[in-house]
Amino acid sequence: RVRKRRMRRERLLSVMLSLVGTAPFIIFVLHLSVLESSAPSWDLAAEAPTFEESSSSSDGGSDDPTIPGVKGTVAYAISLTGCGDMGSADMHVQGAAVLGHSIRMNSAYNPRSKSRYGYKLIAFVHPDAASCSEPFRDVGYEIMVRDTPVNVSDIRGEFLRTHVHKIGCCGEKEYLKLYSYQLTDYPVVVHFDMDCIMLR
Repeated sequence: RVRKRRMRRERLLSVMLSLVGTAPFIIFVLHLSVLESSAPSWDLAAEAPTFEESSSSSDGGSDDPTIPGVKGTVAYAISLTGCGDMGSADMHVQGAAVLGHSIRMNSAYNPRSKSRYGYKLIAFVHPDAASCSEPFRDVGYEIMVRDTPVNVSDIRGEFLRTHVHKIGCCGEKEYLKLYSYQLTDYPVVVHFDMDCIMLR
C-alpha cells in the first residue's frame, strides 16, 4: 500500500512538473512528505473532470442542489496580466487548469474531501491580456476584465511611484489582486498564483 501511494505521488508530481515548472513545487514536495499519511488518495484518471464538466456551471458546481450540506461558496481568484508568447500563455492556462482541479477536489463537489463549501473560479484579466483569456473560461474560470486599480502618477510616495514598475513579474499590474476585496458576494475569497495547487 505504501509503495502504491508512493507511485501515485510520483506520478502526480511528474504531471505537475511537466505542466507548470519546477520551482513552485519544492514546497509541494515538502508538503507531500509531511502529509503523506493523511493525504487523500485520488485516482487522477478516474476523477479528473473534463473541461466541459468544469465549465458546465457558471459557479463551478457550487450551487448544485444534488450536493447535500453545502454551507457556502468560496471564491478562488487568479490574475492574468499579459499574454506573453504562445508558449507561456499555454503554460498559464495549464497551470490554472491544474489549480482549478485541485480546488474542485477539495470542495463539496468531492464527497471524500469532507468540505462543506462549494467554489467559484474567477480570473481577473488586464485589458492587455483580454485577447488570450478565453481558454481560461474553457477550464472553468469566470473572466473579469479589469484595468490596473491604481494610477501610478497618483502614488504619493516617490520611491514607490518610481519603482512600482519593478514589483514582482508585472509591475503595477500586480495590483489586480486588490479586486479580490470587491468580491463581497462570497464569505471567503482566496487569491492564488497560477503555479500553486490546493492540497487540503
